[in-house]
Amino acid sequence: AMLSCTDMDHSGGAHDHGAVGPTSPTCRANDTPYLTTLALCMDTHCDAVDAPVWKREEFWETESTGVPAGMDAVSPKWTYSQAVVEARNGAIIPFNRTSKEILNSTSLVSEELFSFILLGFALGAPIFLTYFGRLPFGTRIFDRLKPYLLYPATIKDYNVRPLPWLLGNSPTVGQSLYVIIFFVLNIVLICIKYDTVQPHAWGFSPYEEITGK
Repeated sequence: AMLSCTDMDHSGGAHDHGAVGPTSPTCRANDTPYLTTLALCMDTHCDAVDAPVWKREEFWETESTGVPAGMDAVSPKWTYSQAVVEARNGAIIPFNRTSKEILNSTSLVSEELFSFILLGFALGAPIFLTYFGRLPFGTRIFDRLKPYLLYPATIKDYNVRPLPWLLGNSPTVGQSLYVIIFFVLNIVLICIKYDTVQPHAWGFSPYEEITGK
């Protein structure tokens, strides 16, 4: 989404503080929907232990307006805490990352679907298999699979005796298969569905938007 103060001519040279791209630091520092959306995103998704309020305030003061390296900082019109209060007191709508409309209200960035897929598989698969094994036909299927998945160890017979050097027990074939599926699922999910929005509010090219470089 673009900001109401975004320079649509992409000239870049006329921006305050020598900013590059279609949106200047001064624009971001004074744009209410941008500040409240960013503050709400940080307040919702930042971990309270890893990113306490003082760290968020520091980031807010130095990074939130997107000042290029070597330029003087442009402070937002509100502190992070003030912006959170403003965001919570106003109307909040779901954020549409593919929209090219101007950002004119506080938007909440939802969790990625991929996170729920991984969490659902990690927690749901063991629960599903446990209850599936209690069904009449499930018991017969499991009895046929146990000699191939449940009993054999991935490494020789180390599921019943510890590995050398106190490394513990080797996982069974079924446990190894679960880990492999989870690993492959991670790889697949990080390689698909990367949307780009151009023109970008921070002036990034499609390559820079995806790779962060």
